[in-house]
Amino acid sequence: MKIKALVLIICAVPFWACSKSGTVASQPGSISGLENYSEKTSLRVGTYNIWESVARSSTIASSSDVSSQRYYLNSEVALASIIKDMDCDVLALQELGDSTLGRYTNPGLPTVLKNLGADYSWCVISNVSKSNRDGKCSYAPGIIWKTSVLALEDSGIIWLSGDYTSPTLSESLEYGNVRACDWALFRHIASGKKFYFFSAHLDITSFRASAIKTVTSADSRNLNAAQLIAYAEENVPEYLPSIIAGDMNTNTGTTTYSTLTSGRWTNARDIAEEKAVLAESESESTGTMNEKNESALSKARYDHIFLDGFAVQSYSVNRGKYSTADGTAHYPSDHFPVTVDLMF
Repeated sequence: MKIKALVLIICAVPFWACSKSGTVASQPGSISGLENYSEKTSLRVGTYNIWESVARSSTIASSSDVSSQRYYLNSEVALASIIKDMDCDVLALQELGDSTLGRYTNPGLPTVLKNLGADYSWCVISNVSKSNRDGKCSYAPGIIWKTSVLALEDSGIIWLSGDYTSPTLSESLEYGNVRACDWALFRHIASGKKFYFFSAHLDITSFRASAIKTVTSADSRNLNAAQLIAYAEENVPEYLPSIIAGDMNTNTGTTTYSTLTSGRWTNARDIAEEKAVLAESESESTGTMNEKNESALSKARYDHIFLDGFAVQSYSVNRGKYSTADGTAHYPSDHFPVTVDLMF
């Protein structure tokens, strides 16, 4: 399978802790309700778009009312702090770049997190090279997890731009050309249960630099969503639980959202609302983004966690400000992280 071949190439990179196990997948039991909750079957999951460094720089350069404290280097510790506070067992990240991974002069988010006492394993696969050998990434998705809770069985990347196996539209790093989704198969150590996890980031700016064709951003998102769901339907066995998380760049009521919920997956927020376990701060008027100048909270709810085979115990969004490099409080990203507590 081509996707697995790519994973074998890139897993030599130190912080891509990818491994395989010969354990046979077991069929999960039926979900009977929260009364059967136990730590052995619980899982804390999140999604967070951390706002890529190039996009931050472009925004600050073009907008006089956006604080320079929102540069990536000034926000790195704030990002690590909010991720530590989320305390997820597995977290979908979006907009990772080489600066995020410490490939320049900054320590990098993996190192800063570890220094704060939140030591995660990382799976970030190049999304800008057909060979994937150099590991470079731009606006890439990623997955991080606690090795004390989860064991990685398999992982890979799919592209959502016309061909699952390679970024076919353009080799350019320009935002909007290549959309990718990382996937992982985990084994929950305490229970032995397995589940699939997807970290996705759908298009918002369209294929503006593509030499092949130009499409609207809405058309592009619809294509991304259709390919993501089709791939998951085809490759995730129905007897295994699964989670599709990420920045989908769409609210409810759109064609893209309808596509994302057309298969086996249900939005965790909807389940939480139905079960009355939605955080008190959440309402129809609350979103998962802020204005880049921090003047207001956006009503846009672009960050979603879709579930199959899990019960929801809680749903919350962290809209707190955190200290940046000069000690002032800012939102670590232009997105807010979403956290859900689940039970198999």
